[in-house]
Amino acid sequence: MKENGNKFLSLLMERIVESHQIPKVQVERVVSPILSMFVADALTKKFANNDSLRGKYELVCMEFPLKKPENSQSTNIDFLLVNTTTLSIVFLEIKTDSRSIDRNQLEIYLKLRDEVKEFGGGFLLRNLSEIAGRSARGNKYLFLQNMIAPYKRTIIDSSELKIIYLVPKVLKSRLVAENNIDAVFSFMDLPDNIDGELAEEWCIIKESLVKLESMEVEPELYHTPVSTNIFSQNTGFQTLSQRIPDERMEVRIRRQIEDYCQRNLPPGVVPKYVQLGNTGEGGSPNYQVVFSNHKVVPFYNLGKLFTRASSFKSANLKPLVLWERFGI
Repeated sequence: MKENGNKFLSLLMERIVESHQIPKVQVERVVSPILSMFVADALTKKFANNDSLRGKYELVCMEFPLKKPENSQSTNIDFLLVNTTTLSIVFLEIKTDSRSIDRNQLEIYLKLRDEVKEFGGGFLLRNLSEIAGRSARGNKYLFLQNMIAPYKRTIIDSSELKIIYLVPKVLKSRLVAENNIDAVFSFMDLPDNIDGELAEEWCIIKESLVKLESMEVEPELYHTPVSTNIFSQNTGFQTLSQRIPDERMEVRIRRQIEDYCQRNLPPGVVPKYVQLGNTGEGGSPNYQVVFSNHKVVPFYNLGKLFTRASSFKSANLKPLVLWERFGI
């Protein structure tokens, strides 16, 4: 019977991978219920040797509603989990599409993490009750609240919220630059095996997720030459040439980075992306560099290391630009 079940799962995952090529199919919605059966065991195994994230993870629910400040509407986190070892709350966000990162969504999660640290996690449940009380789907919210009930005490008592992103590898470096996220990893980074009764099926799931990942390409932003309008008008950014007419600035910064690499980096570690400062005036912005070992190094505009903080706030930075195209 198990052999037939695994054959069905293999065929199902093949169909899902195939559907990823269809424009209007939202693969995240299809993958999430399947992944929900494995995600707690996968995180437990993934972070077994991570000092800040190790412990036993348990899935509380999918699509946990997060109340919007201005009304009783909500935005949802893909997976709400708890770490029963550290008694922490965990938000896990899944992306299968390299174009689906939402900065506003991340800002909401970061704000909630600060609030959990200050007030504990009980407000998340109180907000859920308020949403439920004003919804025409009260029976569904009651079902959700019953699902959460076994973890209610942990959520209320917790003062720690961890934010984790599972994304295609082409987005990993981009999100690693968001240094406030507790963990970012790709499908390839998932453990090859897990414990539990679904360990055999996990091999099929992992293989299919890696296939999905291999089908993703860099977002269009990173493929457009610097001299053209690489930023959407909706972002409020300008092109580098519009923002800073003197193209020699990019060449100067490139030389600074090359000098830093030659003096400080081991063989094999190279720049991947450059982010220029988004604020201030003139043609000499501060900037930071994302390297191939995922380290983010901030610099003053004259090329000296930025020492006042480990990195810049993301709001003060332009989007990433591929190193291969920077200053060329």
